[in-house]
Amino acid sequence: TPPFFWWILNRVLFWSAAISLKTFALNYIEDTPTLSLADLPAVSHTLIFGGGAGVLLVVLGAGLLADRIGRRPLLVTAGLLAVGGTLLLVVGRDLTWLFAAGGVLVTSGGVYASASWALATDLAPPHKGALYLGLANGATVIGSISGRLGGPLIDSVNHLTGQLSLGYLVVFALAGLCFLGSSLVILKIPSSTQRDLAQP
Repeated sequence: TPPFFWWILNRVLFWSAAISLKTFALNYIEDTPTLSLADLPAVSHTLIFGGGAGVLLVVLGAGLLADRIGRRPLLVTAGLLAVGGTLLLVVGRDLTWLFAAGGVLVTSGGVYASASWALATDLAPPHKGALYLGLANGATVIGSISGRLGGPLIDSVNHLTGQLSLGYLVVFALAGLCFLGSSLVILKIPSSTQRDLAQP
């Protein structure tokens, strides 16, 4: 199997999970009785601006680190961090847990953003760069679309159980499994095909 296939699968799994959390997190807050609706605007602004600034800072540091230790270790770490952040989101029932989960997920996203594209450029043959860039963008689009498909599942679970938030937790748990899967599939890429050796 071509190494770039595993990169695409990693991208689809991680990106679909990330988009799923991004799409439904605020709705989850709104529908969870232990989280005050009065907190929603403040939480929204904090997640948007704080998350954006956090990703920017992490991306820069992760880019430097990816050149030192390689791309694959960072991608595995990003997936596992995202699993931890998702677990905090699932088990937490107040804003403290929510912000902790957000911090872990922002860190994970920043690390992933740097290492993923760096690995894609490593794997793309010099004479087929445009083709591979198109495939990479296609994987991102597929992940973006699939990450938004959890709405019907959320509504169905909530309707069947009579609970307002259980459906969200099911979708978040599935996202956590996708994050875990993204870490596992990246191990299928041989280290000899990308820069896993530390740079001087």
